Amino acid sequence: MLSQATKLKAGPLEFAHELVEQTWNNLSQVDLLIQNHLKEWKQERLSASLNALLRLAVTEINHWPKTDAKVILNEMVEICKKYVDPEAASLANGILHKLSATLGRLPGV
Repeated sequence: MLSQATKLKAGPLEFAHELVEQTWNNLSQVDLLIQNHLKEWKQERLSASLNALLRLAVTEINHWPKTDAKVILNEMVEICKKYVDPEAASLANGILHKLSATLGRLPGV
């Protein structure tokens, strides 16, 4: 696991590795957070791509408090539009927005 000082100096590859590792190590908690913010949906109904992207975004929101949640949401929406589809991007945005607000990561919400 990278220290906070190392995270600030780490490049994209190191950050990606740490993000995947944190997601894997906290998968049950991450999935519970996602499921708790799905409205009348089951996580199993989400595509594998959308589910994987949501898991990564939730981990980043939950474990990297210095990263602006709005930035994480915007990046997630753009990635979903490009690699999943626009409807998935809208769903992901709603889930992550609610989750970020619940965790106190969106000021003024």
